[in-house]
Amino acid sequence: MNHGEAYENTYGIGVAILDKDKRSFAGISLSGSRNIMNPKNTIDYVKLLQSASIKISKLIVDN
Repeated sequence: MNHGEAYENTYGIGVAILDKDKRSFAGISLSGSRNIMNPKNTIDYVKLLQSASIKISKLIVDN
């Protein structure tokens, strides 16, 4: 998570995409302004990114 450390008023969230051995080999992230990425919405964005990461991992592991 980035709470505006890199760029003022720009927040970011990232999650790992895992291979079959549960090792990170890629990532997926979302960034936006402080107005969009406020604490009320952050947990929802984290859950969406985690869900997407799991789906991508399964697609890669199953092939």
